[in-house]
Amino acid sequence: MRENPKRTTNSGNRHDRSSGLISPPPARQHTRVLPVFDVGANPHFAQVTLAAMDAQLSKPEGSYTPTNADALDSHLRTQLGDKADATLQGALATFEKMTPDAQAWLQNSLSRLDTSTASWVVGRLASVNRANGA
Repeated sequence: MRENPKRTTNSGNRHDRSSGLISPPPARQHTRVLPVFDVGANPHFAQVTLAAMDAQLSKPEGSYTPTNADALDSHLRTQLGDKADATLQGALATFEKMTPDAQAWLQNSLSRLDTSTASWVVGRLASVNRANGA
């Protein structure tokens, strides 16, 4: 019996023995929220961001403290100093390009992330804006 040249690894990644390449698993629930990053983001960049958000959102309630606007602003200012305002403006510019459904999903998700993860997502949104030459 011939072995399948493509198999799934323990991490869920697909390994193609003929090419030696490992590809990430197909997005589970991200297909419904991928439009969040349908604002000019690189698909891999979007998928990595959504996977990190999903990892945090999948944790049991009570295992971390969700963020709020003041904590997020404070964390960004501590981490980025005088670049915090530009980062927030870039993230807002990306946010404004999103559909209303994507905006609602993102706002809900950000409010359920811990402060560090939420600020990382804000930075990723700002990166999308910079990558698009805005």
